[in-house]
Amino acid sequence: MTIKELISKRRELKSKKPHFIRQDSHKKHKLRKNPKWIRPKGLHSKMRLARRGKRASVSIGWGANGQVKGLHKSGLQPIIVNSFTDLKKINSKTQGVMLGSIGTKKKLAIVKECEKSNIKILNIGNTKDYALKVEQGLKVRKDRKQNILAKKEESKKKLQEKSKQKEKEDKEKKTIEDSMSDEQKKDMEKKEMDKALKQVDF
Repeated sequence: MTIKELISKRRELKSKKPHFIRQDSHKKHKLRKNPKWIRPKGLHSKMRLARRGKRASVSIGWGANGQVKGLHKSGLQPIIVNSFTDLKKINSKTQGVMLGSIGTKKKLAIVKECEKSNIKILNIGNTKDYALKVEQGLKVRKDRKQNILAKKEESKKKLQEKSKQKEKEDKEKKTIEDSMSDEQKKDMEKKEMDKALKQVDF
């Protein structure tokens, strides 16, 4: 039998395969969410004794063929790739790429390299569409970042202009105060005090 035939047989077998769960997991509230498989060990367990009408237990008969075990549905052996060094080791005829948890820029670079060297990526459907989508997303992010930086620079410039204006006003005030006599200074202080008192609400 060819690998394609064995894979189709495995798919057929998997469709009939029951969902193996722990004995009496439906009775226990804790195990309802994630009823993982644990072999029944009870002395009087009907599931362990494989009695009719009870849940099926894990057995050799449900396993896939040894030639096809661990292979992807395309017939290629999946290998996790996280860098270009991992990509160099791959044989494009018998192996396929499974992209690991890496950044978008690095992922995009690996996808483009796979397209050049005719290596199939198993966990991405259409590589061209994916590359376009990612490039558009990166462009949007870059534009957004540039806008934020431009706004920050504008606000910085405004603050600098305000501080310069304040310095100018302070200098002018100082020069006026230096040219004034003591009596005039006292009158100015009095006027400022009156202004401040008028602004305060009692």
